[in-house]
Amino acid sequence: MRRVGLRIYPTQPDDRRAIFALAYSGSKRWRMMLRQRDQSVGVRRAIVSLFKLAFRHVGEHLRLPLCTAWSRRSSPKATA
Repeated sequence: MRRVGLRIYPTQPDDRRAIFALAYSGSKRWRMMLRQRDQSVGVRRAIVSLFKLAFRHVGEHLRLPLCTAWSRRSSPKATA
């Protein structure tokens, strides 16, 4: 099977940028992502979001053991 295509090997950074712009600049989503990437998040906001994610995942991991322990505690014990 033969393939037909074009492979460009840029040598200069300007050439690399031009190829990148040719491939991705028409995409509205890509332009929006670049605009959002240029915005500064801020240290406080980044740390808060990091802790939110950490606590969410800790809660997910502890939910099963805690629910199991709670159900054992609240269920009536069988007498033999």
